[in-house]
Order: sequence, then structure tokens, then C-alpha cells
Amino acid sequence: MRRVLHVLQMNGIGGVQELVYNLATELSNLGADIHIFTFLNADKTYIKLYQQNNIPVFISPYKPSDIRNIRLLYKYLKENNMEFVHVHNTFPQIFCSLILRLLGHSLKGVITEHSYDSKRRGKSYLRWIDEWTYKPYSKIITVSESVNNNLQIWLRGINKERFTTIVNGIDINRFAKALPTDRKSLGMSPDDFIIASVGRLVPEKGFVTIIDSLTQLPNNYKLVVIGDGPYRSSLENLIIEKGLTERVKLVGNKRNVENFLKAADMYVSASQTEGFGLTIIEAAAAGLPVIGTDIPAYRSLLPANQLFAIDDSNQLASLILRGDYICPKDIVCKYTSEAMAKHYFAIYSQI
Repeated sequence: MRRVLHVLQMNGIGGVQELVYNLATELSNLGADIHIFTFLNADKTYIKLYQQNNIPVFISPYKPSDIRNIRLLYKYLKENNMEFVHVHNTFPQIFCSLILRLLGHSLKGVITEHSYDSKRRGKSYLRWIDEWTYKPYSKIITVSESVNNNLQIWLRGINKERFTTIVNGIDINRFAKALPTDRKSLGMSPDDFIIASVGRLVPEKGFVTIIDSLTQLPNNYKLVVIGDGPYRSSLENLIIEKGLTERVKLVGNKRNVENFLKAADMYVSASQTEGFGLTIIEAAAAGLPVIGTDIPAYRSLLPANQLFAIDDSNQLASLILRGDYICPKDIVCKYTSEAMAKHYFAIYSQI
């Protein structure tokens, strides 16, 4: 049995949180003993889901950046005889890097890099800090080849044999068999053309571009945004400014995103950067045609004629109106949570 502690921030519903939940449950099905370590203000939705699946969750009373978490992590790893610590965010990565230097003889480290880029990588003098924090980890897992290539260029002092790519996976049936949310509850009718988009409400997710494109589309074209974040008030003001209050709905964080996707006619992602196109896979599994920005993560998932330039609302509107887009169903079978977990389990067995 592999005893693995996954360490991550769970402040909200998002791609990393969903990925780790899917991974943890599938690894448990494969016989691994999975534990979760998270931090102050962790989302209760996921805590309940882990508990329902008999996966222990430890919630630190401190924020993710608090150095007191080092002592708590060290204690938890020791008392529970964990064989592996698997981290998913920056502060856990730094803290566990220190712990691995203390427990390296009895503990192995794995890190999953979810992001294509980071602010740190724009500052060359921070390279040595990143290399120092990554160095104790036996395996560095990236969620796509584009993330892998970019990270290897940055961490040039780390042996390339430590890197491997495992693409994200989802519960296909959850999206394929979901029932649609009632359009009336969204203030929309059967005759409306509903565009769905999922993500944290921050500038880099490109929701401004989608809202701008709506002004160039007929009035029955409407937008449902699933997600929340610090940019919400700015988006609400923009929606009012453009006279789109009846055509754009910000529904907040929803874990039953599949029901909202099933109620839509199309999925659009206007992200400026992504490590992997998880929401695109989810939308395709729900049977939606998909349009996305022309970024590395999406080029491997979508045909070129379903990609548009970053921040180009005119091109996006033209693509939406063109109407000959397809649902990329062929990609769905490649990205299952079960297949993903088997790859991770194999990594634990090899190191």
C-alpha cells in the first residue's frame, strides 16, 4: 500500500481542487492510502466529498503562507508514517522542500506543476530559488507537454529525468449523463443560444473578451459564467456599462458545473494562459462544441479553426456566428480520471 499525503490549497472550487479530488478518489480505488492536508478557509464542499469517500482531511488553522505549517506538516507526516508527500501549490512546495531535506531517507516527494507560467519566471534572479525548492522532489509531474517544456527551460539546473507528463483526467460519465439546469432559473428561454464559460474571475481568464464579443452578437445570444473571484465586481460593472444585464449571468462557484454545461449550446474559454484545458475536456464530455484561445494548452485539443487570438473579441464573435464548429468528442476518451490515477500510481511505485 502506498501512503500518500496530498498537500494543497482548497480556498474555493477550481481546476486544481477538482483534479486532486478526482485523483485522490481513483488512487484510493487502486489501493493507495490517501490523506489530504489543507489550510485555513478550505472549501467545505470538497471536505465533505473527501469524508464521504473515507479520505482523511487535516485542516491547518493557518493560512497557506504561514511558516507554522512546516511544523504541522512535519508532525502529520511522521505520526501517520506517510511514504510520499505530493504537493500542488507554491507555499506547500516550499515548506515540504524543507521537510524533505530532514526526512529524505524515509519520505519521497512528488510535485505536480499545473501552471504554464508564473510571475517568478519573469525574474531570472529567482531561478536559483525555484531550483532549490524543486530539487528535493523525486518526481516533477507536469499536466501537459507545453508546461513540461516551459518548466524544464526555467529549471535548467534540475536533471531532466525527474520530469514527466501526466495529463489531467475527468469523470466522463459525470458530464455525459448530467441533466441540464432549468433555463428558466437562469432567466433564459429555449430559443436563446447559451454560451457557457467556467473559471476563476480574474483578468487572465479573459471574461472581458467574451462579454465584449456578446455586443456583436444577436440579442438571443447569452452568456453564463460559472466561477467566482476578486474580479467579480469589475465584471458586474462592465456588464451594466454595456447594457448586458439581461444577457450575462454570473452564477458563482458551482461544483455541479456539468448541469450548467448541459443547459448550454456552446463552450468558450478566453484564457490568456492555461496549464491544461480541463474545462474544455469537461465541456466536450457534456457534448458541447468548443472555442478557445490560441494558446499552447488548447492547440493540442482543438482544431485551428476553433481557436482565436488572445483578447480578440471581434474574431471570437465571428467564430461563434460561423456555426460550423464541432464537439471534439474524440479527445474525451483520452482524458479519464481512471487513466490519470493509474499513471500516478505507477510513479509512486517507481520512486
